[in-house]
Amino acid sequence: MSAARAPLGFLAGSVHCGLKKNNAKDLAAILSLYPCTAAGVFTKNKFRAAPVLVCEANLKDAPSAIGGVLINSGCANACTGDQGLKDAHAMDQLCRDISIGANRQKPSLVLSTGVIGQPLDLAKIEKGTKQLATVVAESEDGWNDAAMGIMTTDTYHKFMTTSLALEGPYNTEVRFAGIAKGAGMIHPNMATMLGIVATDANISAALLKKICTYAADRSFNCISVDGDTSTNDSFVILANGAACEQQIVAEDDQAYLDIRAGVTGIAKKLARELVRDGEGATKFVSIIVEEARHYEDARIAAVAIATSMLVKTALFGQDANWGRIVCALGYSGAEFNGDNVNLHLSSRDDNGDTVDSLHLFKNGQPFEIDEERAAEILKHREIDLRLNVGENADTETLTYWTTDLTYDYIKINADYRS
Repeated sequence: MSAARAPLGFLAGSVHCGLKKNNAKDLAAILSLYPCTAAGVFTKNKFRAAPVLVCEANLKDAPSAIGGVLINSGCANACTGDQGLKDAHAMDQLCRDISIGANRQKPSLVLSTGVIGQPLDLAKIEKGTKQLATVVAESEDGWNDAAMGIMTTDTYHKFMTTSLALEGPYNTEVRFAGIAKGAGMIHPNMATMLGIVATDANISAALLKKICTYAADRSFNCISVDGDTSTNDSFVILANGAACEQQIVAEDDQAYLDIRAGVTGIAKKLARELVRDGEGATKFVSIIVEEARHYEDARIAAVAIATSMLVKTALFGQDANWGRIVCALGYSGAEFNGDNVNLHLSSRDDNGDTVDSLHLFKNGQPFEIDEERAAEILKHREIDLRLNVGENADTETLTYWTTDLTYDYIKINADYRS
């Protein structure tokens, strides 16, 4: 895969419609020139926001005929009752009204992010949608604008592109673009977290749904900043088929595996950027779990470590208190024999190269205990916690990304609504 131009046949952009107080862009759209197959995974929070319900309904009714996505920031439209659901349906209609060509009046996906419990100002969105119709563009600038339009407490926008070559009967280049937002309330369980990936690949809705779940489980479901799962978390994929007439329909087709790798790769990059931009964070921490009994056991172990307040504060304090890490592993619920557990602490430079590494815990016992080296390792921003539980060498390695917990996180969230 390589960096590339944005996928063919998609227009993107954003405007300021007035939902945010600071004149920042707060309404974005991604529109396709051709009907899209689409798939999504959404929050498991019991208070699922109105736009989540609309997305799920439209994906169920028309998974191969989605015209675009309309996204607002500044208001989550969550816990807003019947009126909130009416407003989400109205956003769907507004997106249908500005959809292009054959997509006019086709179902859309609607996403919202912002403060929970506040009513959506539909008049502002209606006015902004009309403006959007005049500014969306088939360009990277348009995608950059769209990424800026969905930000809340993010300190920078997240936009990625990549491409790959499909061989065999397809013989074409396929492009991918992705945008995401989120810096706090990040602990997806498909958190606030929005991710959108678009591709010009031609693939069936059934296979795209499989790809969406697979990619989410290895990207947006492998991140945690603060352990909070939002009412609005959504990850959606659109595929408009502009790159190739022949559709990918078989799971054993190498092209399917290639598209899955492309989507997963860009989703992982976006997910890592959400963690790097975690509210107040000073550390970017990769928790790597090897040889778990099975993949879900690896996730259980990683989540316990990533969400431990004692682990996160130790990382902020640059304290190599490995006991907190193995303690979290011990109560995680993962199945393992403690005598087989090994833990390495490593630092990386800005290029991703390992600077230093300590084998802190070997076969269930303390090993390389060097407080000075450990303190030097923890001065770095990029930290790896590599955990081998010695259960099954054939299990896929899981990498889970998290942050430390800082004073600034508290300041940001104590003042979020002001």
